[in-house]
Amino acid sequence: MVIIYGTMQCPDCVQLIKQLDEQQISYDYRDISENLLYLKEFLSLRDREAVFAPVKEEGRIGVPCIIHEDGRVCLEW
Repeated sequence: MVIIYGTMQCPDCVQLIKQLDEQQISYDYRDISENLLYLKEFLSLRDREAVFAPVKEEGRIGVPCIIHEDGRVCLEW
């Protein structure tokens, strides 16, 4: 199952969830603004994954963050 870290305060996250629901794609949505454990998981992932380097340099958060079933971490859907 796809795991998504995000926040419903982010328009891109809202749009992604809408598209996944419309396409009936299963996912585990982890809202980092609603759950401290999910925020900690996301920050740990953000600290160790190279895909976040440009995002951090630009001062952005890096959501939505999609973790595919094969373990790939992506910031684009």
